[in-house]
Formats: sequence, structure tokens, C-alpha cells
Amino acid sequence: MEPSGGAGTARATWFGPEDRPLFGWLHVPPGGRARAGVVLCPPIGYEYVCAHRTFRVLAERLAAVGLVTLRFDYDGTGDAAGDDTDPGRRTAWLRSIDDAVALLRQAGAARVGLVGMRLGATLAANASIDVDALVLWDPVLSGRNFVRQLRALQLLGVGADAEEAGDRESLAVAGTIFSPSTLAELSALQVPVRHRPDVPVLVLRRPEGLDGAALPPAATVVEAVGQGALLDGPSSTALVPAAAVETIATWLAEQLVGEAVAIDPPVRLEAEVGAGVTERLMHLGELGLFGVSSEGQLDPSAPTVVLLNNATDHHVGPSRLWTHWGRELARSGFPVLRVDLSGIGDSPARPGQALDRSYAAEAIDDVRAIIRHIDRGTGVVLVGLCSGGRHALDAAALLDGVRGVCSINASVHLPAEVLQLISIEDPVPSPVAARNRYRPVQSRLLRMVPGIVWSVLDRVGVVRSRTRLLEDVRASGVDLLLVYGEDDFGLRKLRETAAAALGRLVGQPGCRLVTVPDLDHALMAPTARRETMRIITDHLIDRFLVAGGDHVLVPGRRCASPS
Repeated sequence: MEPSGGAGTARATWFGPEDRPLFGWLHVPPGGRARAGVVLCPPIGYEYVCAHRTFRVLAERLAAVGLVTLRFDYDGTGDAAGDDTDPGRRTAWLRSIDDAVALLRQAGAARVGLVGMRLGATLAANASIDVDALVLWDPVLSGRNFVRQLRALQLLGVGADAEEAGDRESLAVAGTIFSPSTLAELSALQVPVRHRPDVPVLVLRRPEGLDGAALPPAATVVEAVGQGALLDGPSSTALVPAAAVETIATWLAEQLVGEAVAIDPPVRLEAEVGAGVTERLMHLGELGLFGVSSEGQLDPSAPTVVLLNNATDHHVGPSRLWTHWGRELARSGFPVLRVDLSGIGDSPARPGQALDRSYAAEAIDDVRAIIRHIDRGTGVVLVGLCSGGRHALDAAALLDGVRGVCSINASVHLPAEVLQLISIEDPVPSPVAARNRYRPVQSRLLRMVPGIVWSVLDRVGVVRSRTRLLEDVRASGVDLLLVYGEDDFGLRKLRETAAAALGRLVGQPGCRLVTVPDLDHALMAPTARRETMRIITDHLIDRFLVAGGDHVLVPGRRCASPS
């Protein structure tokens, strides 16, 4: 079934070069007719993750006012082919904008405008292709200053040191690696605009930068309301700046006037993304959860590896890890699916469901629908970070078809009903804070409670054992790998409240606990991230792939191994 979103007017597609495809979502106005088109040019790096929901909201709003809109991933970002360490990043990103405009014109839009945010605005201003309107949203006016900001963030510890980046002159910031050549190319970027002088320009600037310096003299300059709440914190608390979205939609509707024409965009659901890996855009279950499957040379015994959302970040995963590592895993023989749970990323929400809830109660039903859709009879392995790791554990304890779980930095010590209170508006609700606030004396007392006492208290309903969820997963016959940073808060709390029970559990066959030095909670530091994925890759190959002609399988009682 063809992926769709919103009110059935959004279509996911590959486009651009056959040998290096780009990915995007086309938002077509109701009735399939549009007056013009708009290409949305996202930020780069972690700002892209924070702005993902906002760009979807803007695309849907623009379609509602009659403008066919494309939001897309540049070469080497998001779901597109390539990697951030490839050479020629500036040229590739500018070419990606050209390809995006060409797609809209091929779909039938005679007039096209560009909207860019942060570095995406700078790229839009420097694009060589002819456009009819330009919106610069909180633009990076000087590439040199932007690089200075990246260096400052690295010095503050938002990422990793130069050696971790793999090159003494590279920068690793919030999970994105900027090579020396990319830094040099970015330093040369600047505004003003390269487009025709008669092209109307709207600039949204932060309050501290409304002087209009270095901007086109005829540009309309307004305040970028809500930009700090969108980009200046973690992605899990990023708020959509509704006023700015409406300003942009209204302005573009006034600039891009004309007769509406039929829009017939070409849609490619399958593409080769490099090194023998083919990816397909998928629409799963009755709700239509969005996912991207990756397959290489498939091992017939391999379970499908399902990569779940971390917090409210969309399906590309932490620092685009699910895209990159998922393709590597596909080359090892596993079918891989990276997917958005309902209300997150590119998936629709269920009726009445709140958007962007890290621990949504609907997650179990989502995983059930995913398993029914993609299980080839060899079962699935669920992999997740933080909230995704917890969802993987909760699902494995309840659902058929789960053969393994690889859970990274998951909070196991808190009950699901408490975690479900977490939201963008209230990231640490009082019940979560209260349960995390064990004082030293309380922690020592909790560690002294024998496992048999926890079991009795759990059985009579007084208090749930902190390891009960892990025990339920193992009782279901599911292979379990727990990975934590050595100093991760979730591991510390689990050890504080159930050290003895945890030790007994991980001493059993089929259950491993591995700690990784210097692993940050969000997997942003490159060296520790690589080590973590090496551990998980080796574990999956050892447990589930054909070895020397023999099937190395760990089937649970609810999922028979293939014959």
C-alpha cells in the first residue's frame, strides 16, 4: 500500500539520482490541484531533528492553502543515500535543492518557492535554480560564524572531541560529523541572496537579530516567534512555533498566486541506497504507520530487526544511527525496518491520541501491528534506545513473535503508567521526579531487600519488583541484551533498587548486560556509539544468523524457529 499522511494528501517518495536517491514527502492540496509549489529546506545536524515536526506541520498548512509542498532530506542526511562524512557536502546539498525543485515542476507546479531554516536558509539563498519566492527562517548569515558556533558546542561537550570524530581537524557535534572539507565549504557560505533581485523575500529573525544587516534590502523582515523553544533545547521538548508557521503560510499564499493546476507527482517506493542495499517505503497496519525497510543479501533464517523511535525523534534514529547502522545490518543478512510509532515522526496519530509522547500507551498496539505486517515467519528482534528500549521490553513481555530485544539505556525502574505522563510540555512530571528521588539511606535499604521479599511484595500487589519486566521478558523465551553507559541514570537506578535480582537475572543463559565506557544517554559520542553498535551487531549475528551451515537460533516458546 502506498504510504500516505495527513488527510491522505501526503506521499513518501524517493527522487533525484538513481545511484544516490533522495527522500521526501509530497504534500498535495485537497482535490489534487495547486497554484504553485514550495520546497522546504531543513536545517543540518541536530537542528534538523528538532525541526522535523515543525516542517511537517508547515507542509500540511501550505497544502491546505493550495500549495503543493515537498519536505525532503539532503544527500547524506535523514533517509537519503550517503553519509555526512562524504566529500563535497555543500555541492551535494545545493544539488539536492535543485532536484527537489525539479520534482515539483515535474509534478506540475510552474511556480516554486523555497523555505529554509538555519543552514537550510543559507543553502536556499545560495541555490542556483530559479525560484519565485524565498523564505529565510532564522538564517545562518555567515558560514564562518556557524563553524565557530560548532566549535564552541564541541568545546562545551555537545558531541565529542576531534579524535572521536576520526580526524584531528573534524568536528563531532551532537552526533553529526563535519569533516575538514565540509567545514571549509560551510565557512564560505553567506547571505545575501543569489536569486533574481525581483524575487520576494521574507526573513524571520530572532528578536536579538532584527537589524536586517546583510539581508536583501527589499526583504520583509519579521520576528521568528518561538524559535528558541524550537531549537535551543533537546528535541524531546521542541515546540512547534505555530505563529511563525502561520506567518509563512499566509505570506507564501499571497506571493504564489495563479490558477490551480492538476498535480501528478511521480512516486518511487523502492530505491537502491548503496552497496547492494535496497530500501522500500512502507505503510504498516490499518493506521498506516510509516516505515522504511532495508534488505541486502537476505539470510533465510534471520528475524526482522525493528528499530523503534527514541523519545520523539523520527525513524532515522539517534544522530541518524538507525539509517546508517540499519543499512550495515542489512548487508549482514538481516531484513531491517526503521519505523515511526503512532503520533511520532511521519506516522499518523490514533483518534484522540496526543502527538509526540515518548512513552505513549498506544506503543504496544503499534508494535503488534508492525509484527503482523512484517514477520516472515522468522520472528522479529526489537531494538530501541531510551523510550524505544522500554517499548521493546514491554512489547516482548506481552506479544507473540518477538525473538529478541536489544535495549539501550532504558528506564526499567519506573512503571509504564508513570512514564506515560511524560510529555513535551512536562518532561519530568512530579510522579517521575518523586520515584527517581531516592536518598542514600533509602537506596541502601532497597538494595538490602532480598529478592524473595520483592517477589512476595510483587505477587500480593504491594509494590512491583524493579526487575519484574525483565523477568517477564525472559519467561517468554525472548533473548535479551541490555546495554547501558557505565554511568547511565537508568542503570544506576536499577542497581540502587534491585542489584541482587539484576545480578541473578543476567547470570542466566539468554540474558546479557553490557556496559560501555563513556556512552552518553543519547548516543551522540561517535566512539562509544560505534562500540555500542558493534556489541549489538555481534550479538545479533551470534544469536540469529546461519553459522557454518547450522542455524543459530534462540526461539521463544511463542515463536517457533524455521525448519
